[in-house]
Amino acid sequence: MDDYVVDILRGKLIIEIQTKNFSAIRKKLEALIENHKVRLAYPLTERKWITNFTKENVIMSKRRSPKKGKLADLFRELVMIAHIVGDANFL
Repeated sequence: MDDYVVDILRGKLIIEIQTKNFSAIRKKLEALIENHKVRLAYPLTERKWITNFTKENVIMSKRRSPKKGKLADLFRELVMIAHIVGDANFL
């Protein structure tokens, strides 16, 4: 769409999934919302696993990470795109 690769196109709605910081996708969102409806999904991790592999790709160890996603993480990211949050095409 408009020279960008989008994650999901559902009818006329573009759905972007961002697991890292929003500043990395800011310019893309700014361009897409000019002509399209865009929804941004930011999955929060409930459970994360840390897995160590050998050079032969065999699991050496696996443990549960103490880090969990929090709703506050989302708000910290929204600061990066605050100027587009109120746009009618940003859902």
